[in-house]
Amino acid sequence: SQSEIGFGSFVTFSNTGLVDVLTGRLTFFDGGTSSGVLNVASGAVIDFFAGTFTLNQGATLTGNGVFSILSDLAVNTPVTVTNFDIVTAIPSRPAARKGARKGVSPSGFISGTISGPGNVTLTGTGNFAGGTMSGTGATIINSGAVLNVSGNFDKTISQRTVNNSGTVNWTGLGKIILDNGATFNNQTGGLFHAQNDGVEIFSSSGGGAFNNAGTFRKTTAPGLINITGGVPFNNSGSVDVQSGLLGFGSGYTQTAGSLLLNGGNVITDSALNIQGGLLSGSGTINGSVVSGGQVNPGGSPGIINILGDYTQTLSGVLNIEVGGLAAGSQYDQLIISGVANLDGTLNISLINSFNPNVGDQFVVVSYGSLAGSFATINGLTIGGGRSFQPSFNATNLTLQVVSTSLPCALTCPRDMTVNSDPARCGAVVSYTVPSVTVCGTTTCTPPPGAFFPVGVTTVNCVPSSSGAGCSFNVTVIDNEPPRITCPGNITTSTTTGSTIVDYVLASTTDNCPGASAICLPPSGTVFPLGTNTVNCSATDAARNSSSCAFIITVNDGRSPTITCPPNVILDATPGVCSATFNYSPPVVVDTAQGATAVCTPPSGSIFPLGTTTVFCTATNQAGNRATCSFTVTVASPQIVRVSLEGGDASLQPGPVDPPIRQRNNPPQSCDCESTFTIENASCAPVSLTLSEIARTGADVDNGRITNRNDSGFFSVRLVAADQSETPLNIGSQVSFSQGQVRTFRLVFNPVVPAFTGRTTNLSASNVLPDPVTSRVVFNQGGAFPLSVAIPISGRVSTGVQLINPENSRDNKRVIFTRTGNEFTISLAVFDSNLDVNRIRYEFLDGQGRLVDQAFDIDMTDPIRQSNIARGQSFRVVQRFAGANTRPAINSVRVTVFDANSNDTFTAQLQRGTNGAAIQTLIGEGTIMLRRLSLDRGQY
Repeated sequence: SQSEIGFGSFVTFSNTGLVDVLTGRLTFFDGGTSSGVLNVASGAVIDFFAGTFTLNQGATLTGNGVFSILSDLAVNTPVTVTNFDIVTAIPSRPAARKGARKGVSPSGFISGTISGPGNVTLTGTGNFAGGTMSGTGATIINSGAVLNVSGNFDKTISQRTVNNSGTVNWTGLGKIILDNGATFNNQTGGLFHAQNDGVEIFSSSGGGAFNNAGTFRKTTAPGLINITGGVPFNNSGSVDVQSGLLGFGSGYTQTAGSLLLNGGNVITDSALNIQGGLLSGSGTINGSVVSGGQVNPGGSPGIINILGDYTQTLSGVLNIEVGGLAAGSQYDQLIISGVANLDGTLNISLINSFNPNVGDQFVVVSYGSLAGSFATINGLTIGGGRSFQPSFNATNLTLQVVSTSLPCALTCPRDMTVNSDPARCGAVVSYTVPSVTVCGTTTCTPPPGAFFPVGVTTVNCVPSSSGAGCSFNVTVIDNEPPRITCPGNITTSTTTGSTIVDYVLASTTDNCPGASAICLPPSGTVFPLGTNTVNCSATDAARNSSSCAFIITVNDGRSPTITCPPNVILDATPGVCSATFNYSPPVVVDTAQGATAVCTPPSGSIFPLGTTTVFCTATNQAGNRATCSFTVTVASPQIVRVSLEGGDASLQPGPVDPPIRQRNNPPQSCDCESTFTIENASCAPVSLTLSEIARTGADVDNGRITNRNDSGFFSVRLVAADQSETPLNIGSQVSFSQGQVRTFRLVFNPVVPAFTGRTTNLSASNVLPDPVTSRVVFNQGGAFPLSVAIPISGRVSTGVQLINPENSRDNKRVIFTRTGNEFTISLAVFDSNLDVNRIRYEFLDGQGRLVDQAFDIDMTDPIRQSNIARGQSFRVVQRFAGANTRPAINSVRVTVFDANSNDTFTAQLQRGTNGAAIQTLIGEGTIMLRRLSLDRGQY
């Protein structure tokens, strides 16, 4: 979409706030002012189409869209803009009609202008397709920004300064006009890229300048770009001419940097003024050159062709590289069509490892005429008796290679001393043949790499040209010792203490002849018993020596005597059916000493059950032997291993919840069984007898339980491989073969113990605590007694139970009687951990209703003061006075409590029965509670 301000109404727009163009195009037809923000979003455009639009202090241009300038944009304050277009164009018919009303010719061009004292800084992309930049301000192209100078309309910069640190791309046929002192500064880091031809940078009024401290590059087009019309070109950066022709019609001055002919050429009306920096490359300069800098023809190497005069001042340097005989492709050349006015320095250097010969010539400078000469010429000395000789001729400077050597005189190497090569009576010797250029080719005899024998050999060297030869000596030293080989070791025996031994002499080889050997003691010597060393040595003509040795062993022919240790009997190590035995070595006597004894099995061996014979053999150094033997008998102890279910330290059947009252009524929830195994780890069969199942623990230790037989609660069964079971009674025997493992099952059958009426001299069956600790014992008698004790820790429920006072294995019962004015309640209780803490009495009428308050009796102290063992059944007797006043009482509900459970029973009143029968049951194990009064509700 397009919006317009001012068209047809002569409205001048004034902005002190924000103009925000988010999309489309906004056109100002009658100018305006802004001290606020003009923002144009990416893709949108603001057109300054007609009239003058002034940016005053406080004005900013923001956004990534385009500010299109087709009329005058007067900048009175510094602004920064991302993208702008300065345009010269023929407007469209509607725009022309609108512009005509504002003084714009409908048939003419419209041109944009930036004017005023304010700086305009470009950070994005600017297009300068026509129009003018004027005023005292500066147009600044930031690093990274791009200004495209394009199209066929001329672009005028009047008075204004352009500072480029980014990139300027110049295309099209439009000229650049620098008027009224305008200056274009291509700054360090900036690039001015000219990609056109047939165009100019000039001034119609004079006073302009182009200053290059960055890079000015001409590429692409083959034609001419001319910087002329009063616009001098001042260079301290890089001018890179890659194509076509670059003209400097108003002068070229270089104080530093470089001018590179890199595929293009230069034309100048006045002489190029090279005050410093570098002129290099290959190409043509159509004009004269004055150089106080450095001139390097070629890109190493190459030719610079100057169609004019060449003047080199005292500070100037001409660098010439020589790498072959062909001008331009192998060595540098400077061609001057006019006068060569020479001074300063000529530097000559060799490249590409080129080594010229005497007589070679190189035309390095050609000219129409010559005036002066180089003050200094460096690099004339080549080496090897050669140098460049410069010749300034009428039309050129030629370098000729000449000899600087003295008459031929060879100098030989110094005398040499080397060692002989391995296994050779001499050595292959290499040396450097003496060489002098003026002497021609040198021939030495013997030549390098020849074989030189041991001793001194003279080498004679003769030049091919006339001149004195030379000689030197090569001495080869034999430093290789002879090789000597001894005979093998010799072993013999005697019965007399010594013997004569003959042997073959040691053999020798050497790299040179003349080696000999000698051995001591010599062959045929009398050698004594024992080991005798014969030492042999070899010596050659150069006194090199080597040695070897061999052994002559004279053995005693007499046999030694040997006496074995006595026979021995050992017990086997438990569990391994064998024994390790370290025995004393046998006693050996030998006349020649040195006899040793070996026994099999050796001392420290493992001996199995039974009898093993140890054989011993004594052997002396002569190999004579004697033998003896003794026996080691290993007997077996009886050992068994017990493994309990779960790997615990004891069998742990239970818990049983609750303990059963009768044997024929098993508990409904019971983990009543545990298994264990017994392994015969002995080396012989074992027979075990089930000796006892006996109670253990504190009540046994303190004498409360005197009958420890626990077979009433526990029984043992033998489990066969097919899982069938055989009950074991006390006295039952179980046999084990060697290594056999047998499985047993312990069955826990706890029953509520009967009320005994005593608290001492108890049987194990009278006490069932939690836990109940016991053990199963197996024994073996005879010569190898064994005893196996298996601990038991059975668990039963810790809940409290009411039981039958007369028969604990019958159903629970509470006796409720009346005698006169007194009720008597008798009950029996079992609690495996004896933590009963309370009894509650509730008196009921014939309808089961509560007649009086409930009575809660604390049992903690009465139980603690009794002598009842933990896990023992006990009786409680409670009396209540007030029966006469409570005729409605028909029954009593009794509840017994411990820490975690309770048990309840309701007893009917037994009329006509007195408490005499109950009185007869009172004794040890009975807790008589103090009488309560129903009337007072207290003791």
